[in-house]
Amino acid sequence: IVPGLGFVLPIVMWATNKDNNEEIDLHGKVTLNWLISLFIYFIICGILTILVIGVFGFIIFGLLNLVFAIVAAIKANNGELWVYPLSIKFFKI
Repeated sequence: IVPGLGFVLPIVMWATNKDNNEEIDLHGKVTLNWLISLFIYFIICGILTILVIGVFGFIIFGLLNLVFAIVAAIKANNGELWVYPLSIKFFKI
């Protein structure tokens, strides 16, 4: 509903709770790696819209983000750490 909340909310939740639990810190780093990677992929897709390929990239990455968020939430609920495929490792886990 609120644009950008999908990026801001996980970062705020991780930043405020990372010191309370090591598991939360790991999940936050994995999520932040994916969000930064997704932002980079969206910039590349924005550039590639000149060739029309970028439009398909936006659709694919939008769907992947939705699916990855659901899978990550289910895994986290089961106590498992799930590393997002296609994410660039900015934060060491």
